[in-house]
Order: sequence, then structure tokens, then C-alpha cells
Amino acid sequence: MHNIMSRNQLNEWRHFESTVDQFETEMDSINDYYECLIECDDTQSTCKRICRDILSTTS
Repeated sequence: MHNIMSRNQLNEWRHFESTVDQFETEMDSINDYYECLIECDDTQSTCKRICRDILSTTS
């Protein structure tokens, strides 16, 4: 007996894969934002603005 899956069932996996890729991309940009904040000097508002720009351009 063979395992037969319809094309529609296989396409559902393809949709799931793109969702996971999008989630990973969003998480990477959030991680970059927090790394930027950690490296910033607390007194520099320009540095925080740059970090905010990093988050908005990668999302």
C-alpha cells in the first residue's frame, strides 16, 4: 500500500513553510533592534532613534 497525498494536502505544507520563514525574519529584526539598544549609550537619543529606524526598515 502506498501513502497517497493529494496535491492540496501538500500545498498546505508550502503555506506553512512561508509562514515560518516570515516569523523567523520578524524575530531576526526584533533581535537586531534589542542588540542595538543594548549597545547604545543611555544618554544618546540619536542612538535609540537609529535602533528604531533599524526596526522599522526591516519589518
